[in-house]
Amino acid sequence: MGILKLRPSCKDYIWGGKRLAKEYGKKIDGDVLAESWELSCHPDGPSTIMNGKYAGKTLEEYIETEGNEVLGTHCRRFRDFPILIKFIDAKDNLSIQVHPDNRYALKNEGQYGKTEMWYVMDAGENAFLYYGFQKEISKEEFARRIKEDTLLEVLNAVRVQKGDALFIESGTLHAIGKDILIAEIQQNSNVTYRVYDYGRVGKDGKKRDLHIEKALAVTKRVPIVRGKNSYPHVADCDYFTVDKLNLDGNVMKKMEGTVSDESFASILVLDGKGTINCGGEKLEFQKGNSFFVSAGSGAYQVEGICDALITTIREVIPFETLESRRVQAGRFTIVEDKVRVNGHEQPYDYLEIREGVCILPFHNGKVVLQKQYRYPVGSWQYETPGGFVDEGETPEEAAVRELKEETGYETEELISLGEFYPSFGSTNEKIHLFQARCGAQGESDREPGEALCLEEVSAERFAEMIAKGIFMHGAGLAAWARRSAAK
Repeated sequence: MGILKLRPSCKDYIWGGKRLAKEYGKKIDGDVLAESWELSCHPDGPSTIMNGKYAGKTLEEYIETEGNEVLGTHCRRFRDFPILIKFIDAKDNLSIQVHPDNRYALKNEGQYGKTEMWYVMDAGENAFLYYGFQKEISKEEFARRIKEDTLLEVLNAVRVQKGDALFIESGTLHAIGKDILIAEIQQNSNVTYRVYDYGRVGKDGKKRDLHIEKALAVTKRVPIVRGKNSYPHVADCDYFTVDKLNLDGNVMKKMEGTVSDESFASILVLDGKGTINCGGEKLEFQKGNSFFVSAGSGAYQVEGICDALITTIREVIPFETLESRRVQAGRFTIVEDKVRVNGHEQPYDYLEIREGVCILPFHNGKVVLQKQYRYPVGSWQYETPGGFVDEGETPEEAAVRELKEETGYETEELISLGEFYPSFGSTNEKIHLFQARCGAQGESDREPGEALCLEEVSAERFAEMIAKGIFMHGAGLAAWARRSAAK
């Protein structure tokens, strides 16, 4: 168990550039470096471990030795290691291509199909990529346009900039355009069907192979329909869940998380530097590094100034939404859905509530509590500060704002303690938990309808209040439990 720092396998495809070598420290043998496979057990380019007793071994060899428990229980449904993570430097346009789904790929190629997501790390001023069709076309028109070199006329060109993310489901015709730097998280597959390649030739002087018949069989010839938003994730599907980590070194200097026995975690550093600490092991990282954290490793901390993508594997969702209706009721939205689960159709109603934050604040070593009259239960209750995340606001920004508004305290340091759902079965409300170190205190800016006062208690007294049922605030209890578990 623990953290493994990985060395990538590198690819010198003809459309690649040199940025991965110059800016990200990747080793380059030839003239170009198109892709670096940062997390890979694929035989076409496995990752190699750089630290610890497995240094020099491939990631796959580590898994074979330690057992599949290091992948986590959510990975039991996969025949092979589930994902492959890359950096891609497109100096020139990539081919117009499509990837098959699992059923077609396993039958015809002997490996998984490919659903993937792109996170744009950098892009030129006029950079764009192709993403599906502008309109629905027939299979016959698709074949004719490939033959006549007019396919680009009906493709959907999308301008991109740094920070954009796109989800590319199997069967989606697509291509990365030139002057784009991308982090790609995908299924563990190297199956690509090219349909158009700009007439280019490979290193052997011959035009690269096209795969027209297979592409005709698997391509969805319709415009992209954006599905359910993955927020707060960058991407979320049955194959992978991707989250963004941003430590600015000012308000957010540290992130604390947990790698349970359900899934391993991949940490891909897009920018910055710092340290990762897990199980008593501390490793330094810098821009371009990739880490594998084994399932069951427990609490870990990331400190420094960085942007990173954290990828995990979740359970398969058994519910299928058939119909959905929303009814506004004051500050709440009642969602009235019709779902199918285990082949059975039934209604499912729940409250849709904006995401919120809860802050566990410390001032001079004491916990800052607020005692507030709560109308629904008809009594005074002890709570920790919190509130809704406003539109266009990050959870971190909301936490700093709410702490100031409710207590008057400025935030000197903010540490993420993860997320908390107060009632899974009746609401989708998600609360982001934070620990804060308070600085100077000024005037608070409470809402007119709030009746509350502040108390500062020692950590020992706070623990006693929890044990005796004096403090019963759910999100506050969760924040305290997370902090205690991480110590």
